Amino acid sequence: MKAFERYYNMGDRRSYRRIAEEYAIHPLTVFNWAKKFQWQARIAERKAAIAERLRRDSIHDAMKTRKRFVDEISKLFDRFVLWVEEEERAYEEACAEAREKGTPLPRRFSVIRDMSDLEKLAKLHLLFSRRCHGAQGECEQ
Repeated sequence: MKAFERYYNMGDRRSYRRIAEEYAIHPLTVFNWAKKFQWQARIAERKAAIAERLRRDSIHDAMKTRKRFVDEISKLFDRFVLWVEEEERAYEEACAEAREKGTPLPRRFSVIRDMSDLEKLAKLHLLFSRRCHGAQGECEQ
């Protein structure tokens, strides 16, 4: 019914009187249509459906963001592990060279410059990844 759609599209400025004026009919006719065809209930249903769609979209967006964070943090961990392995190889090579030359072994230096950064990264990884799983890394709510 066109009158209902027009009424619905008025939003917060809805009024039976305005519909009656637009369609050149008596306001009581509009009131009767609204009652007979349950305009208020239909509006409430539409609002609920829109709210549910927005809620689902919001959850979906949050899960996409969470997955992106997990992926990026995982990449950082992978880079960190490669860096540690590279540092270990370099140290072993330096030790082998020192042994060959008969010089003192080099001092080992810490590959972790700031433990608090690593700790923060680990906490973020756990926070975001505890709900992500599967071969494709799907996240669930």
